[in-house]
Amino acid sequence: MFGYGLIGLSAVVAAHPQAYLFGKIMSVPGWAPDLPFGMGFHELVGFAFLAPIAWLSRGTAAALRGLLFCLLLTPLPALLRFAADPGQWHSGLPINLAFNYLWIQLSCVAPALAVLVPRLALALGRRLRRGRTGANGEG
Repeated sequence: MFGYGLIGLSAVVAAHPQAYLFGKIMSVPGWAPDLPFGMGFHELVGFAFLAPIAWLSRGTAAALRGLLFCLLLTPLPALLRFAADPGQWHSGLPINLAFNYLWIQLSCVAPALAVLVPRLALALGRRLRRGRTGANGEG
């Protein structure tokens, strides 16, 4: 599942860098304004590719690790595309790359939390229920 999330989310970020990189105008694909419930482009894409990592991983530690690695690696294709643009080749390129890395991270954090928090809550509920039945001698 990690590979699906990483490759899919990285591909979307690289295909639509103008929607993820910092700019005065953030343009999204033409179909994005038609999303239901006021859902944004970043949220839909992030949720679609991060939910399988969170919910289909074996255990919460694997889910957390998979989401973390995915979030850390996802911006790289878009940043490579950004750095390949000759218009960006100036002394501020390293700072721009670092800032855009964090900017892309920021846009992916909300969907990651939206899929991770329910998984952690479910795991905590199971742990508490198991601890309660074990302490009472029931089972």
